[in-house]
Amino acid sequence: MRNKRAARRLALRYLAAVAVTILFLFPIYWLFMISFKTPDEIFHYPPVWWPHAIQFANYGVLFKDGDVTAARLTAEANAHPQTPEEIAQAQATVALQKPGKPDIFVQLGHSALVSTVAISPDGRYALSGSSDKTLKLWDLATGRAIRTFKGHSQLVSSVAFSPDGKMIASGSHEQVVKLWDVGTGNLIRSFVGHRNTIHSVAFSPDRQYLASASGDRTVGIWNIVTGQEVQVLRGHSDSVDSVAFSPDGRYLASGSQDNTINLWRWK
Repeated sequence: MRNKRAARRLALRYLAAVAVTILFLFPIYWLFMISFKTPDEIFHYPPVWWPHAIQFANYGVLFKDGDVTAARLTAEANAHPQTPEEIAQAQATVALQKPGKPDIFVQLGHSALVSTVAISPDGRYALSGSSDKTLKLWDLATGRAIRTFKGHSQLVSSVAFSPDGKMIASGSHEQVVKLWDVGTGNLIRSFVGHRNTIHSVAFSPDRQYLASASGDRTVGIWNIVTGQEVQVLRGHSDSVDSVAFSPDGRYLASGSQDNTINLWRWK
């Protein structure tokens, strides 16, 4: 009986020693790992979740993933090695949120959570989409809401200005993309075809096409003038949460909950 008690005490001591060792060594291992990240990994620890936002830069594709502290730069095939200046530009482009007070003011006016925002190309206006089913246009000089866009029946999940700032696009949980006139607030047309939530919308640089990313695992490309869906890009195995055109309009990048980014040459 005494031997069994002694063996049990010995086993408990052994387990306690293992636990203490793990707790002591893990911080050291973590510091060691983040000290030897590869050049293409910027703030890439812990491991990346699915990409939530994506955009093109002059030196590659930037995206922000499900870990809000993480960002990663995927360089183009022939891109030169990243310099400290490029890394600093990447950090500024991703615009990781820092604690502190707003630089100017807080915009109020929606009756429910604000899910998406965009700034006009000329920097004069902000656009917000909300779960109150509306979009609001704000004058950044005065902080006043100058126009409300109504027409969605569910949460507005994405908004974007056209390159000339004269139109805006919005995507929502009702599986519809809408195109609006900024000057009048009127709805120009709706784009119907997706079978799940619209997570992201983007204008092509020539203002002729609109791309939409959806929970149905596809990216739709729409002709703004005719309202027709000209292409459906399939290749993701899970919801597509973000989409962006390259500056020359020849390529599209899409980020998905399947943990991948796809680069498409669509025209």
